Amino acid sequence: IHTFSGRVVLTKGTMVLKSEFAQVRIDPEGNEYLTATAAPGQVVFLRQKTDNPDEFMEGYGERVEYDVKSDVVRFIGKARLKRLLGKTVMDDIQGKTITRDGVRATYHAQGYPEAVAGEDQRVHITITPRGNKPGGTK
Repeated sequence: IHTFSGRVVLTKGTMVLKSEFAQVRIDPEGNEYLTATAAPGQVVFLRQKTDNPDEFMEGYGERVEYDVKSDVVRFIGKARLKRLLGKTVMDDIQGKTITRDGVRATYHAQGYPEAVAGEDQRVHITITPRGNKPGGTK
């Protein structure tokens, strides 16, 4: 287990993660599990290239858990996930918790089950149809 604190920046391949605290656990088989936590009032930032040309996934949360082997990342608390084509936001998801499965290219978002002061309970999502280029042309 490797523990980091204080304006942490982790880079692995095309992934960049910024947080206040991070812990990387490596099991006996060499699989990596990452947990990152933001400073109070802040969020963890994660950006990673997808398998599609010029496409990136960018996410935020008070806590981020990433299973590198299965390519599943979970954003917890004030979660937000964007799919970017270049610098253009194609999908934008916001909720309490968002799970992204990179292998299946799926998202699962949850809202707050009960009213939380200052928080919208609903999941908000904007999705651009696949195959469309920015500006609505195919």
